[in-house]
Amino acid sequence: MTSYRRSRTKRRELPLGAVVCGAIVAVGGWLLGWWIVPLAALIVGVVWWDRPRVAMEAMWGGVGGWIMLLLIDSMHGRTWALARAAAGLAPLGPALSGDSSLRRRPRVEHR
Repeated sequence: MTSYRRSRTKRRELPLGAVVCGAIVAVGGWLLGWWIVPLAALIVGVVWWDRPRVAMEAMWGGVGGWIMLLLIDSMHGRTWALARAAAGLAPLGPALSGDSSLRRRPRVEHR
């Protein structure tokens, strides 16, 4: 049977641009707001301009940093309030929402 081992010499290099961009987005987004996202991408692009995948690293770093902010924010309960408010903007029909109390029922005449 063939052994599938990864050689230690062929390790992938750490996407340092993504890690730094994610950290800048997480900390800067908490303190300054969402305008830090393009600024973090610009910083990473200028510092690591010679890396071939710097744009991809900055993108995934920004995504990771923003997801981390959303997870931290959801611990405070504000995410559910936002989800309820957004759900009120685009209500689904009763057939799609699965609420059986809104479905049409046959009429029963009372005597």
